[in-house]
Amino acid sequence: MHFRLMILMAMVALVAACNYRNEPAIEDEDLEGKHAVVIHESIDHTVKYVKHAVGYTDDGRMRIQVVLSSKAGKDRALILTTQWFDGGGAVVEQSTPRPMVIPTGGTLVFEDTAFTTQAVYFNVQVRPSETSRKS
Repeated sequence: MHFRLMILMAMVALVAACNYRNEPAIEDEDLEGKHAVVIHESIDHTVKYVKHAVGYTDDGRMRIQVVLSSKAGKDRALILTTQWFDGGGAVVEQSTPRPMVIPTGGTLVFEDTAFTTQAVYFNVQVRPSETSRKS
């Protein structure tokens, strides 16, 4: 009986782990307005959003820290871009896309600070860095 209970618990844990994936976008859904981090669909099974923290500079500008993790079997080159929104949901600023590398099986801490004090919330877009050109 004890063995069957262990198998049942392992199956429940496996199902829960499989459900803990980045949720796919619904067509025409405004992801930037609803989620702190949006990961490109081509890497959403290997790069995961872990957590984020928000703080403010002495002059009132929003400062963020986003932690990502990787389950890939190799280093992964990424491009991260932050959009900053005002209280009404309008984009007030967008950062310059930044190339970064998340190490094999490791974590990456991405930090950014808004230039404007109007930023109330943010969105970080994570996409793979293309290493070859498409013709």
